Amino acid sequence: MDYAAILLGCPDDRGVRNNHGRGGAVDGPAAFRKQFKKLAGQISLQDHIHDVGNSDVHPEDARESHQHAIELYSEQRHLAPTSLWIGGGHDYAYPQLKAIHSDLLPGQQLGCLNIDPHFDMRPPEPVMLSGSPFYVALEEGLLKGENMISFGVQRHANASFLWAYAEEKEVKICRQEDLRLGHAIKSFKQQLKNVRERVDAIVLSLDLDAIQAAFAPGVSAPAMEGFTPSEILEMMLIAARDEKVVSLGIFELNPEYDIDERTARLAATCAYHFMDERLRK
Repeated sequence: MDYAAILLGCPDDRGVRNNHGRGGAVDGPAAFRKQFKKLAGQISLQDHIHDVGNSDVHPEDARESHQHAIELYSEQRHLAPTSLWIGGGHDYAYPQLKAIHSDLLPGQQLGCLNIDPHFDMRPPEPVMLSGSPFYVALEEGLLKGENMISFGVQRHANASFLWAYAEEKEVKICRQEDLRLGHAIKSFKQQLKNVRERVDAIVLSLDLDAIQAAFAPGVSAPAMEGFTPSEILEMMLIAARDEKVVSLGIFELNPEYDIDERTARLAATCAYHFMDERLRK
């Protein structure tokens, strides 16, 4: 393999708009790349990451758009052991999971740690929603509920049927209220340790809605409470040290509502620290 990671963009926010969210995440990959290219350090990441461009977006069919993303990954995956998926709506966590699942051997298990105030387990009815990726992944058997962690879920941000579905599927729920006052990092380490013991590969999904709106205003659904940048960056370092974490997705970057490009800068910094730490292993 020639690179440490491939980077692919998913410039599509149809799922967000289908979910009655505010549009704009279609420009997330471009805003991310603008900031990511500025970042420098002891290791030149630009020499180790191959940007394969953006997946094609079908004008009407979200599922077809997802398939294009999977195909782009499949065409380029031989170049690197790790992939970075940049959205775009969080519905692209589904093709990310499906693509990584296709790399597994028969009998191997996939895990997912989703940093998000929302479960994103809504049925895709009548259309695919940004809030549907994990419902579809669980229903299709890409994931077992016991291998799915919803990290940072907020009690007021999810309807009762979503709590019931997650509990029925035996998803591990880590509530934001239990992660306050310095508990987030210790819990993240423990949850990652727990899931890695049961699976062969892990997808890390970061919905930027999980970060406090003061630090990340440029998202589809801003949250008043959430993680701080320091907490998120420490999670990136912890995940990067685990060789079973093979893919990082960063979703819901919405530059239309950003202020001073702070959300784009934070998204790029997350990817930078993840890859910089991985290259230091």
